Amino acid sequence: MGAGSLMAQQLVNDVSTNRIFAVESAGSAGNALITLKPEFSISGQNFTFHHQVSIANVP
Repeated sequence: MGAGSLMAQQLVNDVSTNRIFAVESAGSAGNALITLKPEFSISGQNFTFHHQVSIANVP
């Protein structure tokens, strides 16, 4: 493997209370939902990037 890559800077999530990644499953015949909610702080301003991905028919 090569050198690592920086994916994000200035993250302020407290991972003990506010997770960045969450996975929700709808059961054996349903879809899974992955939620990404990193929180950033830049120049004293906080903002949250909220993105959800649906994975079809996850066993």
